[in-house]
Amino acid sequence: ILYFTAKWCVPCRDVDKELEKLQDKKLGWKVGPDSTNHIQKIDIDKETELIKKFNLIETIETKGIPLFILVEYSDTDIKELNRVHGKLKAKEITNFFYQKS
Repeated sequence: ILYFTAKWCVPCRDVDKELEKLQDKKLGWKVGPDSTNHIQKIDIDKETELIKKFNLIETIETKGIPLFILVEYSDTDIKELNRVHGKLKAKEITNFFYQKS
């Protein structure tokens, strides 16, 4: 999951607390800035390339953040499977992740 966030985003702070719950549980989820994590945390003020890749400029301006995009990596590309906006709880994030099958 790509998680688009920013330091100034108040709802994102609540989501960060929910992500901590996922890391603390037996799931052993990893959250961080690179693609080796279950949830790749992306600061929209720093990572402009991914914002351009997924055509998110207008989306972020109109719907805002937090934004989650479920992706599938291949050797050569990243394919978007689904996206959801909003302040999700840990269970909602988990459900969003497992819907990919």
